[in-house]
Amino acid sequence: MRKILIIITMLSVMMAGNILAQENSVKTPDELYKQFSKFKKAEAMKVSPFMMKLVRTFAKEDSETDKNQRIVLKRTKSMMMVDLSACSEADKAAFMNTMRNITIEGFTKDESGTDNTKEVIYFYKIEGEVMTEMITAIHDKESCSFSKVVGTFDKSMIDDNPDADDEELSEEEAKQLEKIMEE
Repeated sequence: MRKILIIITMLSVMMAGNILAQENSVKTPDELYKQFSKFKKAEAMKVSPFMMKLVRTFAKEDSETDKNQRIVLKRTKSMMMVDLSACSEADKAAFMNTMRNITIEGFTKDESGTDNTKEVIYFYKIEGEVMTEMITAIHDKESCSFSKVVGTFDKSMIDDNPDADDEELSEEEAKQLEKIMEE
């Protein structure tokens, strides 16, 4: 009887450890997108490189699109987003718990956007001096979302620097953008 209890206890501990390991596991952005888009009432969308070209074309003709928005659009290759605002509070809590505890291979995690009213978690990938991918998880009283943007963004754009360069790309940024667009 004692051996059976020991075996059951050991199995329980191993199963609990396996569940925790899965929650803190390394995931890819595509796996996260797939996981969160399955939540009831979640709204998911992907914008392919082809669609981004169309958006850029129309943005050039739109007088309401300001210069900074056109620069961001020019440097964005693709994006994906899941809006979880209409989901249950349990789903939103599970989403943020996953994002707090997860590691995404090749990405650096930054939780500096979090304050008392809003929780923001960033994951970003930098090649050289250029950020090539950024994942954002946001949760506050009004919104809850997951997004991934692929493109080339320099430090001044990331910091929202008003003295950021204009539409001209530096030589390194042009090479990075060309490399990403070929993928």
